[in-house]
Amino acid sequence: MLRRIGRAFQNELIKAGSLRFLYLGLVLSATLPYFCSEGFKQITREGELTGWTFLTNSIEVAVTSLIPIFTLIYASTLIAYETAYGRYRDMLSRPLARSEFLLAKILVGIFYLLILLGVNGASGMIIGKIRYGFSPIKDGELILVPTSRFLFSLGISYLFILFPLISIFAFGFLVSTLSRSLVGALGFALGIYLGIQPFKYLISIGSVHLDHYLSTSYMDEPFKILTNLAMGVEISWNIPEIHRCVGFSMIPIVLFFGLSFIIFLRRDLNG
Repeated sequence: MLRRIGRAFQNELIKAGSLRFLYLGLVLSATLPYFCSEGFKQITREGELTGWTFLTNSIEVAVTSLIPIFTLIYASTLIAYETAYGRYRDMLSRPLARSEFLLAKILVGIFYLLILLGVNGASGMIIGKIRYGFSPIKDGELILVPTSRFLFSLGISYLFILFPLISIFAFGFLVSTLSRSLVGALGFALGIYLGIQPFKYLISIGSVHLDHYLSTSYMDEPFKILTNLAMGVEISWNIPEIHRCVGFSMIPIVLFFGLSFIIFLRRDLNG
């Protein structure tokens, strides 16, 4: 089983390499820190930013704007593309189970998400080093936050941000599984995601606004916390916002992936 999934994953990587919009996402993700640095120069005073505060703010911009969009676009095409052109019938005519086929699709989609995060973070590190420099966070001669601790906290931030980003991917993947049209899948997924953002603060469920229950409302929380650490403020990850970030992400992840498997496993390939 693992060998079949591995081969299917390799095939998906080859197919992904032919999709130009994926390269566009990587280029934009890599160049975004540069544009952030230019923008930050206009709204901050000289010496106000350090390499660490620049890095956390530029990553926060990426994970709340560009990266979710390209993650959603790719997720919404993964199955719809195969359905629209009838290619999954050829894939499943080989000794490959439907569940293995879906799992390979999910793995390659999450792999692309990790690459988006990686190139953005690496670019941010380079720009931050050149323009601001990195050093231990100090108050005078007193070291408040050693570099090793900050890098460890940066890793924790990335871990937490994966939860809402994967929940967005799971939503796009479900739409892709349901749709038989590539354009329809893209339009519906992006329309729902972009349309709900301004209204989630206006719609109430009981006495609480809808944004309280959506994982996308907490995508900036890990890097807000990290920005505080970059300023020398003591932080804690054991706070309600992080609990909600993880909890309200896991619900759609399990639900959307589960529904995707149920729907695709029951689909009539001849329909």
